[in-house]
Amino acid sequence: MQLRKILQFLFLSTIITACSDKTAKIQVYKTALVAQIDKIDDFQLESILSKEGQFGTDIFSKPYDISISDNEILTDTLFSFGLEPLSNAIGKDIDGNVTYFYNQKGEIAQMLTFSSDHQHVYIWPDDLAKLSEPKNPDNSILVDELLSKLYKHAYSRYQYMSVPDREDAIDAELLHPKSIYILGESDVKESKGRFDLSGLAMRNDTIYCISDKLETSSIYTLDTASDGKFYINVVNTTPDEIKVNDIDIEAIDVLDNKILIADEHFSKLYLEYGKNDFRFLDVKLNTVDTNIVDWGVKNSGIEGIAVCGHKIYVSKERSPRRVFVYDLDTKTITEPFRDIVLPTDGDISDLKVNEKYLYILDRQNCYIRRLELETGQSTYLSFRKFSNDKHMHNYYADYGMAEALLLTKDAIFVGFDNNNDTVSDFGVTVGLPKGCNKPSIFVFKRPEDF
Repeated sequence: MQLRKILQFLFLSTIITACSDKTAKIQVYKTALVAQIDKIDDFQLESILSKEGQFGTDIFSKPYDISISDNEILTDTLFSFGLEPLSNAIGKDIDGNVTYFYNQKGEIAQMLTFSSDHQHVYIWPDDLAKLSEPKNPDNSILVDELLSKLYKHAYSRYQYMSVPDREDAIDAELLHPKSIYILGESDVKESKGRFDLSGLAMRNDTIYCISDKLETSSIYTLDTASDGKFYINVVNTTPDEIKVNDIDIEAIDVLDNKILIADEHFSKLYLEYGKNDFRFLDVKLNTVDTNIVDWGVKNSGIEGIAVCGHKIYVSKERSPRRVFVYDLDTKTITEPFRDIVLPTDGDISDLKVNEKYLYILDRQNCYIRRLELETGQSTYLSFRKFSNDKHMHNYYADYGMAEALLLTKDAIFVGFDNNNDTVSDFGVTVGLPKGCNKPSIFVFKRPEDF
């Protein structure tokens, strides 16, 4: 079997050892390796792995202690999907991904994979499958669903780790040595309180931004200043119908010179018609997924929108990651990147688009992915060294926080929703002020032809 490509390091992994009383003992480590293959041709680990596949085993740390209740939750989550021995997968087409879980010695202790029809979950060691008591009659499962449920139960306990930089990624450079900006206090009350930056857009050379909190739910202009701060000013208000406790404005762009915003919680788009006048844009997103009403409720819905002509690109953040294209002229919606934007790719936190390229902000892995619309070819810009040192983010948080993306002729703006967390020790080393709990914007040079 040929290992072709490392796709992602996952920040949660489990090592499960069968016990004689049919229970399982779990130790939790920081990461696991996902590799892409097509078929299980044999079951010899040494034939599956290559030197490339062993990448990163030197960074694994000791296991974390977990409580009995955590143990029960994790085992119940894992064994609710009807596991089969991985040896049963020999000769079967799989969905392209095998997840290897490592122990603290860097040894493979467990493997998971899924059939191409998503009807079977295979596990190694084979003895572990005997512990399974299927609760899901059809065994229908996606990679993202299983791993996200394991992750959710340990969400607040384990530090996030992301994928090592791709060898072909371009390293981001600051536009100038001081092009890191922190929200400063301006005349609007929002600048003095909590402002969770969630989107950036440009209209007529003016930068606009949004926040995803009820108390900061207006549309703002944004200015960066030589004092290392960015300042916001209210220019318009959002619809009354989304000014509720469940508000979650996560995306902004410009359509026909009007501001377009997306509310994640209700999976709706709103278009600006004038001062304090936003109206629901009747885009039939529900034609692509019968469960669209659950997207925002599960906090896995619309996180980015991008406009090119009369086409609106809409990204589903995760579980699984998806990108749709809505044509305002034909009133049709398509999913042209279904085989390119994969369930195991990092969370999609924003989008931008032009006539040739779609730009995807991957907050989890600290990439800006440029996807060529015609060919599907991808180029990556990495801002890892400004956001994640593999052990800590630039703020004290367990997840990626890059939420807002804007591209100009010469610059790339990446905005961080710090979720009211303070700057970490690592964040101080990249230029953020110690003890600050305000959002930040990093302005990078735009590489030639990117």
